[in-house]
Amino acid sequence: MAVKLKLSEVDRLPELMGNNQHVVVIDDNGSPLLDVFDHYDLESVYMTLDIVSDPDLLDLIKEGLEQSNNGNIVDIELSNLIKETVR
Repeated sequence: MAVKLKLSEVDRLPELMGNNQHVVVIDDNGSPLLDVFDHYDLESVYMTLDIVSDPDLLDLIKEGLEQSNNGNIVDIELSNLIKETVR
């Protein structure tokens, strides 16, 4: 949930963001002017956009979810996966 802040109160922005507030909407006379996002939340949005804009990756995710829903799950040791990737 976003916290609303008047433009005249913008000096409180560091305090709000420091208190783990993830989104602050700054408004001017009741009209939204600026949205301020926590850096990590915005980075997460960028990563999500990268994923959903890649049709091949989305197909792989859908296939994996379908396999999982059908009980077709393979337990993989991370160390083995890394060895396979390095070859």
